[in-house]
Amino acid sequence: MTGLPQQTSTVDMGRMEEALARQLAQHKVSDERRKREIEKLCGESDELKELQAKIKAAYLNKERSQQMTEKQYRVQSEIVSLPSNQSKKPPCLTFA
Repeated sequence: MTGLPQQTSTVDMGRMEEALARQLAQHKVSDERRKREIEKLCGESDELKELQAKIKAAYLNKERSQQMTEKQYRVQSEIVSLPSNQSKKPPCLTFA
């Protein structure tokens, strides 16, 4: 009689695992369907396309601005790092 409750418990666990697997599969299918629907709506909406273009332009402008700032920083660093004897004045000529 000790084997019967254990066998019933094993059967219940198997059914529970199967039910859980079915639920997970249903959630996955539902999520995929929802993603496809969102992509379809985004692809058909002119307003969303316009917003995506504006966002892309903003990222490009930000990148350009960063590049310009870095270039200005490098130029300023080069100016500051020039030795004092290399000023832009012409060298003095000495005659013997």
